[in-house]
Parts: sequence; structure tokens; C-alpha cells
Amino acid sequence: MASRANPSKASKGSVQIKVSNGRLKLVFSHLGQRHYLSLGLSENTVNRRAAEAKAKLIEADIAFDRFDQSLAKYKPQPILSKVTPISTPTEPESSRWLDLWEKCTDYKSSQVSASTLARDYGKIKQRIQAIPVLYGALEVRDWLLKKYSAEVARRTLIQLNACGWVVYYMPLLAMPLN
Repeated sequence: MASRANPSKASKGSVQIKVSNGRLKLVFSHLGQRHYLSLGLSENTVNRRAAEAKAKLIEADIAFDRFDQSLAKYKPQPILSKVTPISTPTEPESSRWLDLWEKCTDYKSSQVSASTLARDYGKIKQRIQAIPVLYGALEVRDWLLKKYSAEVARRTLIQLNACGWVVYYMPLLAMPLN
């Protein structure tokens, strides 16, 4: 009687994708040791593709003798470890916005009338100067809404937003168009 290979047995060096309790895991052998690697992914088309990519990476590492015995390279990384923490700025947003506003009004001064600069832009400058030491844009927005009407806060924020674009693109605007 001819012996047949077990159809469920993987070929040497290959990584199988298995489903256990609705979750994907990789199963493979290397140097006589059996490895089970849970991917922490539920079984669906997108996650299966991710598992296939991880399996190919492991197969390639085995083939080229760079396999990580600890499996740390292949284990799923926690989502929070991929996110860089937000650091608190050393300089308050309000002082940076005042600098930004002054640069913006310097740039726009040749484009608007003197009365607009004095009346409208002057009012916004006074509002920016009145902002206490706050570190986040949302805190500044909330402070403006507490201190002023929604419309005044909205106009102030729109002008600051427009200023950011003007100052950012100022060097480009000054370039000659050939």
C-alpha cells in the first residue's frame, strides 16, 4: 500500500493560518519546535490578508536564517504603543497666536485700509492679548466662548485660522511667478 502524505500537514518551513474561537493564529515549526502565534484578529477577509502577510514574513525569515526565536518581531503590537504621546508645549498657544497675528497683520497691512487695521484687526489683537496662559487650542476656544458671544468667538477663530495660512504660505506668495 502506498503511503500518502497527511493533507492537513504543512510543508516544511511553511506557516499555516488557523482559526480558533473566531480568532486568527499562525502555526508553524522551526528547528523541531512547534510555534503558535495568536494575532488577536477576528476572522474576516481583511484580517486574513494581514495574517497571510505575517505568515509570508515568517516564512521569509526562516528561509533567510533571520527568524526571531522570541517571536517578538511577529507578535501584534498594542495600538497604544504605535501612538506617539502628545507633549505639552513649552510656550502657551496664546503667546504664539499673538506672534502669528502680528506677522499676519504686517503682511495684510498693504491690502486693507488703515481703518480696518485699527478697528477690526485691533479688536482681535486685544482679544488675543486677553487670553490667559492656556496650552491647547480647545482651551482657548472654550475661553473665548465663555468671555465673548459665539459670533465674536467664531470671527476671532476664523481670523486666527486664516492667519495661520497666510503666515505659512507667505514665503510662497512672495515668490515671483514665472
